Amino acid sequence: MSTGRVCVTGAAGRIGSAAVKELMTRGWEVLATDRRHADLPCPFALTELNDRPRVQAILEKVDALVHLGEIPMLMRSHRPEELFGLNTAAGSIALQTAADLKLRRVVYASSCQVYGFAFGVGANPNLRMIPDKLPFDETHPTIPNNAYGAAKVANEIYAYLLGQQQKLSIAIFRFPAILTAPASDGLWARRQSPAGSDDGLGSFCHVDDAARAIAMALEHPRPGCEAYNIASDESLLPVEGIIKQFYPTFPPLPPDWPQRRSAMLCEKAKEHFGWRHEFKLPPAAG
Repeated sequence: MSTGRVCVTGAAGRIGSAAVKELMTRGWEVLATDRRHADLPCPFALTELNDRPRVQAILEKVDALVHLGEIPMLMRSHRPEELFGLNTAAGSIALQTAADLKLRRVVYASSCQVYGFAFGVGANPNLRMIPDKLPFDETHPTIPNNAYGAAKVANEIYAYLLGQQQKLSIAIFRFPAILTAPASDGLWARRQSPAGSDDGLGSFCHVDDAARAIAMALEHPRPGCEAYNIASDESLLPVEGIIKQFYPTFPPLPPDWPQRRSAMLCEKAKEHFGWRHEFKLPPAAG
């Protein structure tokens, strides 16, 4: 295990702010940056990530990068082509700069929306892809169904290119929905609704577990580029019930699959850097 100086982009966001605190607790010297101001217990730089000279000036001060600074799908103020262009610009500039400066480790926040089924479909079920198999791990093909997922796939491809050609050590994290405090988090309403939700097959990751995964991946660098599912082993709702209600054409889960076990497998993260989720869901109402 090693620490050092790390830049966290998107530090004003829910994962970013949690990652800053986790890294500082573990002894990292953190430089935070975002396009909006944030009240954080570390040095902070206001930065537009499509500005290569500004990004380079920041990354020259650190040994590692956590890149979270892209527009989330929840923001509806951008047209699809704008979101795709902005996120691929931010991702490629951050990753390329890290490679050129020979940073020792990068964590890139991707999304489970790269898989294209049950994630980020919204009101148009015709866009939903059919998974090859359930449960699924990182070997499942990436078949995005929206501009956000397509941008993440493009940045993942760029990351693999840099891992091969410039030997950049990169961990790509495919996050599902991020849960914060159950009492105030809108995601929690899915679990309390009798009808449940068809988004994400019930997969989630608590923000503290996400932050801990980021720190552990930084502290256990590996050569090249690897993608990781980062999710709780639990699901917000019984997965088999979600599939039967919303996805009758999906392949079935194994007959002995536990009702509350997520269909999103995370064995690679456990094997490569010892991460396991720690947050436990309280009992559902009723």
